[in-house]
Amino acid sequence: MRDLGNALRDNVEPLGEMVTLEMGKIRAEGIGEVQEMIDICDFAVGLSRQLYGLAMHSERPGHRMLEQWASTWPDWHY
Repeated sequence: MRDLGNALRDNVEPLGEMVTLEMGKIRAEGIGEVQEMIDICDFAVGLSRQLYGLAMHSERPGHRMLEQWASTWPDWHY
């Protein structure tokens, strides 16, 4: 994942231009799409360092995000 992020980072300009041509977006949006892929790669690398990936830092001060599972099954037992 880190290698993929680094490859995207090394080629952000030409890949952004390609997105611009293929999707009909302005250049800044095309580069932004590539940057979003880079951010997702960096996020995935960070998740691999967490214990179970259940808690993650937030950019907001004094705030954290937690993974919480909610069952789709009824609470009663047979």
